[in-house]
Amino acid sequence: MGRVIHSFLNPPKTPPNHFFFFVFPKMNTLWKQKQNQIHFHRTIINRFYGNVSNTRNKYEKRDWVYARIAPLGSPELSMVPVLEEWVKEGKQVGKTELQWIVKRLNGYGRYKYALEVSHWMTDRRYFSPQPVDVATRINLIHKVKGLEKVEKYFNSIPQILRRSNVYTALLNCYTNEKSVEKAETIMQ
Repeated sequence: MGRVIHSFLNPPKTPPNHFFFFVFPKMNTLWKQKQNQIHFHRTIINRFYGNVSNTRNKYEKRDWVYARIAPLGSPELSMVPVLEEWVKEGKQVGKTELQWIVKRLNGYGRYKYALEVSHWMTDRRYFSPQPVDVATRINLIHKVKGLEKVEKYFNSIPQILRRSNVYTALLNCYTNEKSVEKAETIMQ
């Protein structure tokens, strides 16, 4: 047993001459490409014995709020009742999880849902917004409601939250709308 562990941790520099490489030619190319030798041995073990990692199966059900939000398909449905039901059940939802959900929904093009979660995060959960949250919300408002609402929201932001990333988000909105004059006033 000790020899097996030793050979696993200290693999030889050249591939052993076994019929193994004739049966599994991909393994021979892995070895020849001089990839990580531990990766090579893990690949062999995974082929014969299944996955040996201790990570969760990505298809395994996990009870978290995103699992309830993700299946909602129609943009006419609101995200707020799902979030409120989650909290009523006594389950916790943290700010970082909500930020991750907003980022994920934004990445999938579900801007209305992402904006709802962003509003719920600050209005109902009373998490204080950070400049990153404000910049994300500006981008979402622009995609969902338009430039007028972005300007109205920007004017309501406290001065302490107006950092470079917030101005960059506003400048991005102006450039998307091809509003050169307003973009120039922001830059000055």
